[in-house]
Amino acid sequence: MVLRNLFMILPLTLSILNAIDLANNIKGDVQYYYYGIDKDNTDNSYASAVGGNVEYRSEKIYRFGILLGWTSSNILNADNAKPTRLFNNDTTEVSNINAISQANIFYQNSKTYFKFGSQKLDTPLLNSTSGRVVPWTFNAVNMLYTPYTHLHIDIGYVDTIRSNTSNIYKKDSASGKLEDGVYYLGLKESLNKHAVLTMYYYNAPKLYDSIYLQYRYSRVHKSDLYCFAVQYIRTYKNGGDSSNASLTKNNGGYDTNLIGAKVGLFYENLQLQLAMTKNFGLSGIDKAYGGIVSLYTSSMIADGTGAYKPTAYSFKSILDLGENIEAELALTKVEFDDYRGTAYNAIYAGAKYYLSQYTTAHLRYEKLFPSDTLNQHYTRFILKYKF
Repeated sequence: MVLRNLFMILPLTLSILNAIDLANNIKGDVQYYYYGIDKDNTDNSYASAVGGNVEYRSEKIYRFGILLGWTSSNILNADNAKPTRLFNNDTTEVSNINAISQANIFYQNSKTYFKFGSQKLDTPLLNSTSGRVVPWTFNAVNMLYTPYTHLHIDIGYVDTIRSNTSNIYKKDSASGKLEDGVYYLGLKESLNKHAVLTMYYYNAPKLYDSIYLQYRYSRVHKSDLYCFAVQYIRTYKNGGDSSNASLTKNNGGYDTNLIGAKVGLFYENLQLQLAMTKNFGLSGIDKAYGGIVSLYTSSMIADGTGAYKPTAYSFKSILDLGENIEAELALTKVEFDDYRGTAYNAIYAGAKYYLSQYTTAHLRYEKLFPSDTLNQHYTRFILKYKF
């Protein structure tokens, strides 16, 4: 009897031990991050941080597994550091961030990937991108389903959000109270080998609903790649039912109605892109529900995501200089159709050096030239090691 029980328990025990094989299931990064904001006056911000991210993904047992993550950003130096968004801004004085970024159960087979719990997301208006050490993360239910190789379906619900400047999950989005959460449905369809259509619908009952559409066409000619793309972002039902406006506090507002287009060329060691975005609405779309909204005109700082009907034009280039070095240059011009907006031009320059397969050093600088205020200078240096 004992021997029979042992043979029954042994396979399960071996499966569990295999699932917690830590050395082969951990990945992450360690970062040093410096950020300086100089506005040609005394209202400047400087900060440096050390931190990173670690993620453990178990092996699957009967297609189920667990995913755990930790994120951290710790103060080295700080002077008026809140605008840098590197640390915990929930307190009067900035403090370190040390938070659970992921804690979820997942199920995965050849067509379905389901997650329940704290997790990262990657959708156009709800994502983990922060441009800092710490990502945005979400208490959510998410399912990615691929019924065919050319069709991907992304469906989910977000209950609470932890921003990249907080240790805790809250009923707050990047643009208002998230009282009833946000539901979303996304489709990504490869129309043929050259064209991809992406569509997302978001429903946040007491915040606002959104539609995101993108069509991208690319073609290779000899060794060159040409691409053309258009994107459309529309928000509506801002603030929900007007009778609840007093309850939703800061959820009232105007809507976004934005369209963008870009053309790009990838030629040997050079990438070039021309782009334009125009927002016909009074409201901006900077971080949408959480994360960063990437427009075709987005640079490090300058872009067309702001409020008051901006029109943005941009030119971007990336040159591979060899010896593991890339040079970046971008020019941006932003105008406004509403008197409350302040037009500006911007120039961005960057250099990225690949010290090894796992280590990069990235120096980034952008200068804004507003029409009626002082010049603004933004400098970032990021040293990152991935493991």
